[in-house]
Amino acid sequence: VVRDGTKFTATAEGVLRWRGKQVVLTLAGRGTLDDVRVEASAAFEIDIKQLGLSAPRFLMIKMEDEVSVEVSVRGAVLA
Repeated sequence: VVRDGTKFTATAEGVLRWRGKQVVLTLAGRGTLDDVRVEASAAFEIDIKQLGLSAPRFLMIKMEDEVSVEVSVRGAVLA
């Protein structure tokens, strides 16, 4: 975590598990943290084939196996 006043950048590491498969993820995110609330967001790309999935294909429409995922966290201090 690198903090500059109320703003910060951070790296989070974790594992996404789905039906016996798993993918190690590293997310670079940013956010704000003060005495009242915290907000953070990050995004990553994942190839769903790593989870045993494949994109659906309908006639002439082809979807990609690599998808973008955005994650947001918001919280407030409880008095």
